[in-house]
Amino acid sequence: MSLSDRHLTLATFVKLELPGGDVRLCDGGVLAFDGEDYAARDAVWGRVAEIPPGDASIGDLAPGGALVLAPDEATPVSTLRDEALHGSRVQAWMGEVDPATGLVGTAHRLADWIVDFTRVRLAKGARTVALELITRLERLFIRNRGNVCSPRWHKSIWAGEKGFDNCTDVEVSVPWGTEAAPSGKAGGSTTPGGGGGRTWLDALR
Repeated sequence: MSLSDRHLTLATFVKLELPGGDVRLCDGGVLAFDGEDYAARDAVWGRVAEIPPGDASIGDLAPGGALVLAPDEATPVSTLRDEALHGSRVQAWMGEVDPATGLVGTAHRLADWIVDFTRVRLAKGARTVALELITRLERLFIRNRGNVCSPRWHKSIWAGEKGFDNCTDVEVSVPWGTEAAPSGKAGGSTTPGGGGGRTWLDALR
């Protein structure tokens, strides 16, 4: 098929590499690409209801979105929300289908995602599942997520290292209505104006 032909048949199709096996869906009919068959409906995951845009980003933003599927009515919710789905690879292509053979010779890959989490939706009597996606490139952005400049995190990496214990210019929580930590002196009152004790007010000075 060439651009000089009167009709062009373009199809969008996705491949989900899930723990229970690959799911290959297209936006209508059936087609074959790279030796694998794609169909409009899967026995478990149903059909594609919505597909996010492909790889397009601005600056340091990594594109993502949600692939929305309309699963089969018999598919249990536990399957749709299985934590094992997280991290599964999802690829999407657009290609030209030869109507005589149903084959896609060459295709443009729209995106290469991984599943971040899933959300089951119920609206107007219809059930859908949204696979929230991030690009595989975004893994580079989240490698250090949760790393903060705090004594607790610092010691989780370097046990017993107390370099952050006496950091200044950070917020300090002071319990309301309690005295400060013992100063090593015995005796004395712990109330304001009562003598040698230290109070929460002293700790703020």
